[in-house]
Amino acid sequence: SELLLGGRLDTNSLFIADCLAACGVELRYKTTVGDDLSDIVAVLKTASRRARVVILTGGLGPTIDDLTREAVAHATGQRLSRRKAALDGIIARLAEWGRTPTPSQFRQAKIPAHAELLANPVGTAPGFSLVWKGTFLAALPGVPREMEPMVREGVLPRLQSWQGTQNTISV
Repeated sequence: SELLLGGRLDTNSLFIADCLAACGVELRYKTTVGDDLSDIVAVLKTASRRARVVILTGGLGPTIDDLTREAVAHATGQRLSRRKAALDGIIARLAEWGRTPTPSQFRQAKIPAHAELLANPVGTAPGFSLVWKGTFLAALPGVPREMEPMVREGVLPRLQSWQGTQNTISV
């Protein structure tokens, strides 16, 4: 919702567009949606019908309005499950900062059942990727300094591997 309220630039989509162009992926759509579960689910369903690659940023944090995990699970018909690797990463990152996790931070370890975890080398919120109905979908934190290395180190290698099995891709 922060991007819809004004006063904040969407630099994530510019970064992602540059990365996708370098991989030969044509960017055709960009959508901004607020922090409403049903709206996010609707956008996901629409995006997966019109594009072969969908990349989401934001909504993976510990607060109640971070709804991307739930929306992806709902849209794809998967349950959320707490992943040990995600939980271990969250605990380790917080320990580096001299902090202990709160119950709300444990929410970040819940990932859709068939998704592959994307480690966050900078922050606490892990991302994930999956293929659903022929669409490669990746969900990443909205903080640019977290999202950017995750795109380079996690999303692009997986996308390029998946892309090798596809004929044409539009995003």
